[in-house]
This record gives sequence, structure tokens and C-alpha cells, in this order.
Amino acid sequence: MLLCCAQVWLEGLKTNLNTFDVFRLPYANASRTFIGSEYPGRVRFFKGKSIETVPRYISEISAGTAHKCDLWFVDGDHQHGVPLKDLNNAIASAADGATIIADDCTHRFPEVKAAWRTLLKTGVIADPFNKTLNLPPPGGVKGWCVGRYAPKKGRDMQL
Repeated sequence: MLLCCAQVWLEGLKTNLNTFDVFRLPYANASRTFIGSEYPGRVRFFKGKSIETVPRYISEISAGTAHKCDLWFVDGDHQHGVPLKDLNNAIASAADGATIIADDCTHRFPEVKAAWRTLLKTGVIADPFNKTLNLPPPGGVKGWCVGRYAPKKGRDMQL
């Protein structure tokens, strides 16, 4: 997923990519190597758990040394309160109107769905969309929740 989505954004929009991952799996490291070499100077890798690395990025935003994100694809830990922490961190570093995507937003991962519902209840997410697919083996059930970050000042306005 990282390879194809990252290339669309990097190639099509001539933008920058920040990616937060533990980089333990071979495909993640292969994608990291490829994307980094294809787009030198435009990709920044934050290695480690998202509940540690994203808050550091938020500090950079606060210090004015980093930019808010226009798109978040959140696929972190799926339990122990981490899904809500990850989504809140994404919101804290999101530009007004940013697209927020929660991966694995299915019945298989109830904390991810619960975290998404929390953001919907608080009104932080506008234009929600959920898609669940039954993929052939070994894929199984796959689902995404997609919405748009609606900062408090804009929630009463037509977005």
C-alpha cells in the first residue's frame, strides 16, 4: 500500500511525504528504500511507534519547522487505546479540511471502529464514509473509514 499510494501523491502532485512506521517488515523496508531513492529530499521517514513519533512531529509543527498534513492514512496498533491516540494525533497535525483515513475500520478491529465513532460524535470528522470489502484469501475482511477534518471554527460553516 505504501508504495502505490505514495507514488500517486509524490508523482502526481509534486508534494512531500512523511511516513511513520516501525519498519520491521521486509516489504515496508523495501518500499522505504525505493520511495526514498526515487524521490530524494521529498520523503521523510519517522521510524518507531506512531504514539511516539507523531507527537514529535506535532512539536515540529508547533515550532514552525514542519507543515500540517493534508492527508493522513492511519494504520497503527489496533488495541490498548492506541487507535484513538493515533487518530487524535493525526487530527492535531492535520490541516483544515485534511482527509483522514483509518485503516482496518472493521468488526475485526473494534477499537479502530470505536475510535472513529468517537471522532464522529465530537464533530471533528465531517463527510464520513466507510467501506468494507471481503477480499479473497489471504486478504479477508478489509475496511477503511474516510472523512474530512473539520476544525471547530469551521464546523458550523458549509464545508
